[in-house]
Amino acid sequence: MTLKTFKYSLANYKGTVRGPAPLRVTHFDYQNDEPFMWAIVDTDLDNFELQYSIVDTGERIPPAFSHIGSVIRNGMAEHLFASDTRSV
Repeated sequence: MTLKTFKYSLANYKGTVRGPAPLRVTHFDYQNDEPFMWAIVDTDLDNFELQYSIVDTGERIPPAFSHIGSVIRNGMAEHLFASDTRSV
C-alpha cells in the first residue's frame, strides 16, 4: 500500500476525474478561483473514474450521487456530489 494525497481539478463543475482509486476524499474547496477535490489515494490500486457535479443550494442532485462537501463562495453555498468510484 502506497498512500498519497492527490488534488483533482473540478474546473468543469460537472464531469469525470480519473486517477488512483481514492480511499477517502478529504477536502473540497477553491484555490485561485478554481474548484478542487483532495483525496487520500493508494497508488498501488487500479485507476478509477469518478463522476462529479457541483450544485448550488436548491439545485437538483444527480441520482445515485453522494455528498462529498460544501463550501461558501462569494456568499453562496456550493455542494460537491459524486458517484461511487469505478475501476478502469
